[in-house]
Amino acid sequence: MRMTWSCWIPFPGWDGAPIAKSVALEIWHESVNFTPIPMQIDSEGHWSQELNLDTGRYHYCFLINNCFRVNDPETFPSYLSSNGRLMSSLVVEDTDVYKLTSDSSFIDVGHIEMYPGDTQNLKPERQFSNVGGEIGVTVIFNKVKGAHLVTFLWVNPNLEIAYSSECTVWDDPQCQEEFIQAAGWIKAEPENPLMPGKWHALVLLNGGEICCMPFHIRGLIYQLQQGKLVLK
Repeated sequence: MRMTWSCWIPFPGWDGAPIAKSVALEIWHESVNFTPIPMQIDSEGHWSQELNLDTGRYHYCFLINNCFRVNDPETFPSYLSSNGRLMSSLVVEDTDVYKLTSDSSFIDVGHIEMYPGDTQNLKPERQFSNVGGEIGVTVIFNKVKGAHLVTFLWVNPNLEIAYSSECTVWDDPQCQEEFIQAAGWIKAEPENPLMPGKWHALVLLNGGEICCMPFHIRGLIYQLQQGKLVLK
């Protein structure tokens, strides 16, 4: 996918802004750093650069005069990249590019639910077997404008993040549905059973927590109760 970046550096005197003698695009993808890519300036002072990008999520910023960095104002406030820097972000999905935003007025959370397996039959008590297949969380958004990052964190009884996943939701003019959903899940498999005990599923929207759902994982240990074998 061919992506074009552009930025305009104010003339001297605008809030003490310096003269931009050079501007380079710095970009990250899955912890891989690209070499800073020089941007070209036109007669009106607009800097631009084009790149061909594969599908994925990217962090980027503008390096000015090789001494300080500026994030893309369209994605402010920015997201924290894996190397700890505050970076603007975008997502490439097949032939479309979405700049991630974080304005809470652009998105409305409707409903969040947890379910086991592929059937999405709800378990109100949130009790799951540690070898019982998938455990999933679905988030329903009633309103979405722009592109937003949804993160799912699965915290085990030792308060460690056992697994995490991310997805992006955006307003799609071609979509006929009345709502947009995001989903994350963790697998409980016989060859890799989940730790028994109290877990938590955290849902983050643009880096901020919107939900923390406690649930319980039971191990395949049986005990005799009133003449019956019962899972412990």
